[in-house]
Amino acid sequence: MIRPLPLFLLLTVLLSLAGCARPVPSPMASGVGIAGESPCCAGRIRPAVRWVQGFGVDGRVRQVHVLAGERVAAGQMLAELDDQPFAEVVGGGMASLQQARSRLEDLGNYMRPEDVRLFSPGLASATGAGDSLRAAVLDAEIARATAMTRVWHARQSSERARLRATARGRVVAVEVVAGQAVSAGAGVFALEDDDFLEVVVEVRGGDSGAIRPGQRAIVQRHVDGAMLHGRVVRVETGASPGAREVVVTVVERAVLQSGEAVRVGFPGVDKNPF
Repeated sequence: MIRPLPLFLLLTVLLSLAGCARPVPSPMASGVGIAGESPCCAGRIRPAVRWVQGFGVDGRVRQVHVLAGERVAAGQMLAELDDQPFAEVVGGGMASLQQARSRLEDLGNYMRPEDVRLFSPGLASATGAGDSLRAAVLDAEIARATAMTRVWHARQSSERARLRATARGRVVAVEVVAGQAVSAGAGVFALEDDDFLEVVVEVRGGDSGAIRPGQRAIVQRHVDGAMLHGRVVRVETGASPGAREVVVTVVERAVLQSGEAVRVGFPGVDKNPF
């Protein structure tokens, strides 16, 4: 004969079974940190080296040589401006330079009165002839220096009208097309080097302030669940109000992809580091 369980014992068993059946919420499940409980959250892999490039002079784009997604080598041409205005300045400056040089040859390059007397005694005997010759030489010297400066600056501007990649990497975005007018210093190409990757995660919550550079981190890949060890390299203000952006570098060799989604936990700070 089976005796029935006491009522209080029966309730205890039922409540225990119900507790086991109910899923326990994880701070990592939604990829968002739990304020005051766990700063672990979803992250993504991105290139550690990213930069923007633009032309060094104003002008109009003549040709764009690369597309977004294309890989480039250091020094490879990205785009060019129309350099005809600079070529015209160089041409005019060279003509002025030649005229100044010819003028100096005609004057004999004599700057001192005693040199003028040796060069042309008859001219020196005239009142003020030496001073006039010296002034003419000075004018020619100034014209020569001015022409040389104009030519040099125009050639430098022509070179800055050719935009080359400062390092090897991948073109992320191209914000310019042929025929478009651009200003000096405006960023028109975004590039990145995905040979060097880092993990970035936006952290919220009261415990997030305890995360410091040098602390350990655990990075879990979504694709295979692999656990990787990392270190916090810097902590910055996040894009969202009250959030902090934590940048982690993986300290062991692993095949990671730029844009890959991961989970990040911080042992010693995180109450649920996986």
